[in-house]
Amino acid sequence: MAATFPGVDTVRLELTFAGVAPTPASQGVVLHAGAPAFFEFACPCNDCDGSLDLGAAVSSAVRTRVRRSTGTVACSGSRIVAGAASPCALRASYVVTGTANPSAA
Repeated sequence: MAATFPGVDTVRLELTFAGVAPTPASQGVVLHAGAPAFFEFACPCNDCDGSLDLGAAVSSAVRTRVRRSTGTVACSGSRIVAGAASPCALRASYVVTGTANPSAA
């Protein structure tokens, strides 16, 4: 992550979900400078083949002075409902916060 976002020490992602039943539990993750800069996560619905791409949200957050981004992203996948594939209705509200590395100036 340090090569992609120089000067960023950590990225915190907080996700809350809606649109499907049962609603998956909220999730949070903290990534440190040594972690890969990969921000696509599998949909938390076990019968879905999609993912949530937070790359643009992370980039937006860490490239601004505020170092924070909020919004909603939809799952890209599909689920089998009544024997037929239909789009996954999961939506994830996110908060992305980047923390600057104090030694990078």
